[in-house]
Amino acid sequence: VVDDSLLHYRSLHRFIESGEWNDAKAFMNRDETAMFSTSSSGRTILHVAVIAGHEEIVKKLVKEGKDKLVKMKDKRGYTALALVAELTGNTDIAKCMVEKKGGQVIGQELLSMKNNDGEIPVLLAAAKGH
Repeated sequence: VVDDSLLHYRSLHRFIESGEWNDAKAFMNRDETAMFSTSSSGRTILHVAVIAGHEEIVKKLVKEGKDKLVKMKDKRGYTALALVAELTGNTDIAKCMVEKKGGQVIGQELLSMKNNDGEIPVLLAAAKGH
């Protein structure tokens, strides 16, 4: 059985994956809950954006989704920051999730959030040589 909400939000996740911010924004304007929707693996649009390497979209989502979106975990317990740490090592994307303008760190909690295996983002990055 496929959850209808998964089908409904699939196009939003595709817009984000392909970097189509205007289409994604229009979708989210029509549906207030869309920003916090998840895929069958529990990934949010922020997870999708960081995997795709869309730094500008990540910045916009972090700003609009505030703390709630950056702290959401997928089914493996990974925040978007943990995925950046393990999969891409993109420090620019990682920084935009944990720093405010002026370099003040706001993501101390985010940096210490463990995945289902008890790993934090810094350990994930180090294990991959990032």
